[in-house]
Amino acid sequence: MRFQKILMRDCRRFPVHKIDFSSPDEKFKHDRIVSLVEQMLSLHKRLADTKTASDKKMIEQQIKVSDRQIDHLVYELYELTPEEIAIVEDE
Repeated sequence: MRFQKILMRDCRRFPVHKIDFSSPDEKFKHDRIVSLVEQMLSLHKRLADTKTASDKKMIEQQIKVSDRQIDHLVYELYELTPEEIAIVEDE
């Protein structure tokens, strides 16, 4: 697996969305993303401790669902068009 080298000057150009906590919609999305990330971390810990193949498969499925939910919320926050989403998901 190859990793792209990222320099600080490149990071400054990343379009980081600043959450407007006075907006109920943005606060909800932020809180939901935080909750899903915490859930994802917990699921990965459970996956590492799981012994049976069926339990692993179930947890892996839960991880995929959580990941898709996070992606969807991020797409909404950045107001991505269907075309932009397709570009992101093809990568």
